[in-house]
Amino acid sequence: MGCINNEEKRYFLISISKGRLDSSAPYTKVIDYWYRKPNYKDVYEAVTRIAFTTLARTVRGIQRNPNHDLMKDEASAYLVNRLKGLSAKSQSEFDAWHRKTSENLIAIFAKYNQDFTFGQAQKWINMALKHLALADSSIVKHYYAFCHIPIDSYIIKGLKTNLVSKEMNQIDASFGQDPKKIATWSRIDNYDLYLKFQNDFRNNCSEIPLDYEFHLWQRQKDSL
Repeated sequence: MGCINNEEKRYFLISISKGRLDSSAPYTKVIDYWYRKPNYKDVYEAVTRIAFTTLARTVRGIQRNPNHDLMKDEASAYLVNRLKGLSAKSQSEFDAWHRKTSENLIAIFAKYNQDFTFGQAQKWINMALKHLALADSSIVKHYYAFCHIPIDSYIIKGLKTNLVSKEMNQIDASFGQDPKKIATWSRIDNYDLYLKFQNDFRNNCSEIPLDYEFHLWQRQKDSL
């Protein structure tokens, strides 16, 4: 996983455990806690289910949808299979895989009359890949450098002060927001604009994007 060491992984996973893990918990215990629970069939199911929790609150009306469990299970199974089949050998291959995966996730939810945006799809996919890298970096090593960063409020705020401000203003404007405001990541509904964000980030980043995102996100969280 790029330049992220086990201590950094341990610290991150403890910091998002909401107090369920002691700060002194060893790395192996932390990994077991997150990814090796008996109710997970494998690491792909683990990261898919964990990643969904990071966006669930933004999916409007999902708890009232009578097909809540059915559509979530169907979408989760689809994403698990897509992750298992991912073997991109170039940025263009990864981007094409990501677009198709996003579109099909949205289509699954639409089948059950549930609104689901590109913003929510990207968060699910990208967080699943981030957690997959944390759980077992050997799985993602061949395409890790091509992965997109999960876009959320921490990252957008962090980019305001850590990347070229002109580029960040352009990104905000492309989402239809005033450049001085924070773009609402969960309502992104245009994949081309989403991809522009990723390309702008990559072009202004001197590290592997997910490595940079990992450190930037943690700095933002620690600053609160």
